[in-house]
Amino acid sequence: SSSTSWGETRDVPPHIAMGPSNSKAGTTSRECTVCFEERAPNMFVRPSAACKHALTVCVGCEQANIKAHITKGTPVITCSNAQCSKPLEFHDVERLLNDRAATNRYSEVMLRSVLQRDPEFLWCAHAGCGSGQQAVGEATFFCCVKCSGLTCTKHKVVFHSGLTCEQYDACQERVREQDQSAEYIRKNTKKCPNCETVFVKDDEQQCDVITCTSPKCGGKFKFCYRCLCDMAPVYKHGNHFHKQSCPWFFD
Repeated sequence: SSSTSWGETRDVPPHIAMGPSNSKAGTTSRECTVCFEERAPNMFVRPSAACKHALTVCVGCEQANIKAHITKGTPVITCSNAQCSKPLEFHDVERLLNDRAATNRYSEVMLRSVLQRDPEFLWCAHAGCGSGQQAVGEATFFCCVKCSGLTCTKHKVVFHSGLTCEQYDACQERVREQDQSAEYIRKNTKKCPNCETVFVKDDEQQCDVITCTSPKCGGKFKFCYRCLCDMAPVYKHGNHFHKQSCPWFFD
């Protein structure tokens, strides 16, 4: 039988084993406990030989459950029946999907799960490579056998050539501090709308009217710290010259 595209459901493949049925069951549809759709009896499957419960989940939902686990990279896939949750064997997944591409993806998921349990195994950090290998000894980096890129064994990033791991840590700390400073500036400072001089108002009780004393403004330009409006028309015409989102705006 032909394979199906990723995420597509299909009729029950002929090789999937069904549960016991009788003539009455063969003519009476029943509801799937996952999708709540009425299905013919031959649309219900036994996910695993370990499952002893009644067949309550349709093949489409079982396939969707398996594919969702594979997409998430989950190596252990369980039966969709809420009262069962028995783990499926590889041959169960292969049988239920009947989809070589999907089964190959599941093989990769299982392989990665095994490799990640090896403390000496590291993945290449270079984008698009996808290879990995054992890092031997006390080396600070390894050379990928696939792409020849260097990966730091401590930080698991592209190797920081010219920097020791300690120097790299120090650089990362400075970057974090700069990011925190930039975030503080973004949240707690405002620029004069006339000359873009930066002002900080640490005290919430401080007046919201700022007098800019920069060389360009020379103490002659005043603006609202909340909405950055020019205060001259406010003084002349009233508070409706504040922006409507400003707490000082009113008609």
